[in-house]
Amino acid sequence: MTIYVVRGASGEFSDRSEWPVRAYLTMREAEAHVTRAEAFARDHGLKGGYRGGSAKLGETQALASKLGIDPTLEADNHGGTGTYYFIEQVEFLLSAP
Repeated sequence: MTIYVVRGASGEFSDRSEWPVRAYLTMREAEAHVTRAEAFARDHGLKGGYRGGSAKLGETQALASKLGIDPTLEADNHGGTGTYYFIEQVEFLLSAP
């Protein structure tokens, strides 16, 4: 069975970081989550590098977690790619092969 893991990413090259956000049983649910997360990132200034300061980032991270969008939100504060989301397909096994 395949599961669909929504992943967040921020930064580029050696400063790039990725993290798992949430897993879904259907691609449709994962795509809906990516759409919501991308809109949140855009609406909160996380695209193209974050410049809101660490206190504001803490508030944004808490809100993203509270809304179920991203429990471990990170932000690129170097003016690079910003925060973005994508889907990774992973084979899920109920027991070890």
